[in-house]
Amino acid sequence: MNFILQKSSLLETIGFDPTGGNGGPSSGRIHTDWHSGRNTAAGEPEEPLQGLLCSVSGSSTAGGSQMRGFFLVFSVVWVALGAAIVLYTQQMRSFLKGLVFAMNLRLWAIVPTVVGLLFVAGAFMVTEVFWLALIIGVIALTKGAYLALARPAQINSLLVWWFDSAEETATRLWGLVAFTIGVVLFARLF
Repeated sequence: MNFILQKSSLLETIGFDPTGGNGGPSSGRIHTDWHSGRNTAAGEPEEPLQGLLCSVSGSSTAGGSQMRGFFLVFSVVWVALGAAIVLYTQQMRSFLKGLVFAMNLRLWAIVPTVVGLLFVAGAFMVTEVFWLALIIGVIALTKGAYLALARPAQINSLLVWWFDSAEETATRLWGLVAFTIGVVLFARLF
């Protein structure tokens, strides 16, 4: 008999009434407030689980705020670089050509790979920019893989074409794309 009373009080504690009904407090069902995850029939307070919600969004964690700062800096760099490419196309082409060809092309594969990994990881920490960061991260990882695995002659001919033979409008278009991505990333952070 003692076991039955304990079982009955346990069921009442979680909001279950075995007598049935039409969905009210004594309907034979467990009532849970799905926003807070609390059992409303048991008389628990109905406050949301703020800690859980903040940790899921990632914006209040230390890693989330660091990634938010990384995205912020990166968006400002993209806006500046994109604007400079659009406004000063020839000067930026020669500057970037000197920068790229000054270093071993295989070492350049490290930069987009690291940036891609940071963007993919950051996408899960800062959910406001999840899809944008995930897509940019995957594209950057693909670029890093291409620079690491393609034949050096193929990479060199592509870069020579881009810096010397590509139309000025194509270069400006990519500058505009970089500028737009920077602005969108910046705007999604606020």
